[in-house]
Amino acid sequence: MRHGHDGKRVVGLYLDRVVAATGERDAWPVASYQRARFLSDFRRVKLARYHQSLLAVTPYVSGVYDNVHGRSRLTEGADIFWKPNGQFQLTATLNPDFGEVESDDLVVNFGATETYYSDKRPFFTENQGIFDFGLLDDNSQLVYTRRVGGPADDGHGVSSINGAVKLNGSVGGTSYGLLAADEAGADGRRFSAARLVHDFGTQSLGLMLTDVDHPWLGRDARVVGIDDHWHPTARVTVAANVVGSDIAQDGRHARGSGATLLVDADHGGGWREQWAAMHFNRGLQVNDFGYLARNDLNYAHWEVRKRDTDLPADSIYNSHDWHVRVDALDDTRGLNLRRQFRVLRDSSLRNGATEEVQLNVNSAAWDDLLTRGHGALFLPPTFDLFYKYITPRHGALAYKLVAESLSGGLAGNRSVGYDVEFIPTLYLGDSFNLYAGPYYEHQPDWLVWQHDNLIGRFDEHTLELLAGFDWSIGSRQELRMKLEGLGLDAHIRGAYRVAANGRAVACNDPVGNLGVRNMGLQVRYRYQLAPLSYLYVVYARGGYVMDDYVQDSGVRNMFEQSFSLRSDEQLLVKLDYRFDI
Repeated sequence: MRHGHDGKRVVGLYLDRVVAATGERDAWPVASYQRARFLSDFRRVKLARYHQSLLAVTPYVSGVYDNVHGRSRLTEGADIFWKPNGQFQLTATLNPDFGEVESDDLVVNFGATETYYSDKRPFFTENQGIFDFGLLDDNSQLVYTRRVGGPADDGHGVSSINGAVKLNGSVGGTSYGLLAADEAGADGRRFSAARLVHDFGTQSLGLMLTDVDHPWLGRDARVVGIDDHWHPTARVTVAANVVGSDIAQDGRHARGSGATLLVDADHGGGWREQWAAMHFNRGLQVNDFGYLARNDLNYAHWEVRKRDTDLPADSIYNSHDWHVRVDALDDTRGLNLRRQFRVLRDSSLRNGATEEVQLNVNSAAWDDLLTRGHGALFLPPTFDLFYKYITPRHGALAYKLVAESLSGGLAGNRSVGYDVEFIPTLYLGDSFNLYAGPYYEHQPDWLVWQHDNLIGRFDEHTLELLAGFDWSIGSRQELRMKLEGLGLDAHIRGAYRVAANGRAVACNDPVGNLGVRNMGLQVRYRYQLAPLSYLYVVYARGGYVMDDYVQDSGVRNMFEQSFSLRSDEQLLVKLDYRFDI
């Protein structure tokens, strides 16, 4: 927090209450996160400037037993938190063990772009906002903390973390952050990031620097970014950034750059307009520490939005937020990768539910990622119709329904697939809830890359179960279970080569059926010994198997077999206790 003046500190205050049963929201002052301006609309309140220092050390010890390989290990470490005043704080972790963290959702990805996972590890989520530096593209950022402790550079397993440290602070109108992490072993990496943001009132200017040293690969990756947020008027927001990368490997440097621009204008009466543009050249590389689904692109969109709250009293809806967008995506050589028209309606209902409907209509375009650099494939027009409905708890029941209909593959709109997810949640009192439901997917024209310019065309079916419970046992104990089982069955429809003209040409190359079984189970018990001091007992089991050839297995059989997987099975016991010094 800023230091304040004359024994006083000015803070922004916002109070928000939602009645879940009706979906009604009351706020003071009149502000909303759905508007272009949100934080700047908070009511300014002058408070006495209090001082409080804190130094806390949380040592831990954990034991893990591997029931598959019949071995165990004991690990010790500690977390340190030091806050001498309201303008500075330091957090550090030594030899951290995050085995008690909730497991990730199962994802089967045969695509060319990496799956994004949000971080759930406390050290990398708490007080992390200063390091936010997005690039407009979905989930893009210069600091993607899942890289730390991710897959090792030698390709064997994941890296363990020796330690990490994070500094956050402010001096006047300038906020800063420093983050560093070191991985163990010869294949471990060293991560560092520095962030500065200065607030000029109606404008803020920021700088981000990141560096990742890969000793095993002989690679050093540096990225610099500058971002600017400007409010020229109370109704207009302009956000821009430029970013550059410098990758040094084997004595050679590869450099790249990119830039984004976003203009958001509130025209009043519920109308808003947005313009966005992105350019990332082929040399831009931020994924040593950051996340960017792809480089080599030029993108622009125009979007108009309308918020409608003046609905009839007998309507089942409270409000509608309409979004209409047109966008264009090319690579930097001018190849047409997408032309899309999008309509989205995000609604709140009087019974407290939320509803989302989205239609994307795509023109014929090229896919330059599918063959991993072995030629772009020209594909026909497609569409995607998406629907989501989520209810609040009414009595003992709530549920989520997601459905999608989409076309794709070589047939385009002549081949339509779908997926459906239904997850009901049963509340047995305020302390226990249980959820379980299926997900089913069918893609009749699914394209999967094999090698060089060879692709397989499949009729794919996926069946998945998502289940679990949350039980608060009194004020100190918590028991959670999460179970996912997935079976995928894809029968080959034909093999194709991508020709020089971008057309798919049938061939006789051997490509077999494809099957996947995947399962993850985690049961986690937590007991609070004292404030911020816990005992964890975690049981985890899982497995992943991909079958190159499946002879009439069927998706149901693949799904049922997934629950017998036992590639990993572990029992973890962890004790951490916080000492305030």
